[in-house]
Amino acid sequence: MKKSVSILFFLIQIVFFPAWMNSQAMVDGDTVYYPESHEVEYDQLVYKTAVSIDELSFPINENLALRVYYPVDLDPGEKRPLVVLVHGGGFIGGTFASFFNNAEALAKLGFVAASVQYRLCKRVDCLVAGGLSFPCNVSWGNSLVPSAYIAATDVADAIRWLQDHASDYYIDPDQVVVGGHSAGAWTSLHGIHGYG
Repeated sequence: MKKSVSILFFLIQIVFFPAWMNSQAMVDGDTVYYPESHEVEYDQLVYKTAVSIDELSFPINENLALRVYYPVDLDPGEKRPLVVLVHGGGFIGGTFASFFNNAEALAKLGFVAASVQYRLCKRVDCLVAGGLSFPCNVSWGNSLVPSAYIAATDVADAIRWLQDHASDYYIDPDQVVVGGHSAGAWTSLHGIHGYG
């Protein structure tokens, strides 16, 4: 029970209180210590170009971006675990910028962390629902389910891109953690099957 409470508290810190992570003490057995804060840089780039999710008969391409934060004070050849963060928004809204602070805080702790953009539904019913507080007017079968699948595919492609460029960012391509909020949590659970 004690471990699950600690894990829950740690997850709450990451998601809701990123500033605490820089000052929170860590425990290793009987030893209490404060984590080292690494010097961090980031790159924001396009990892994929794909067709929008809409009703138009001609394809409109979208550039999908990710922002990766990484420690720059590591030894050459050193590798760190990758944490991929996926935003929520019901597959019709939200932005990958919502996890920039969390990704930066994780990189300061010594991880490599990326916040990933995925295609949002731009069909008429999705756009209407985007203005409401609950996506009640969305066609689940025609819009939301395909959008969820496409989001998982996009996130899997982003993870694959990061693994392919592991040496550029000190990434250990075999140690990848994926997490998110709301639609991003669903996408995290389903997107991991696409890159494994």
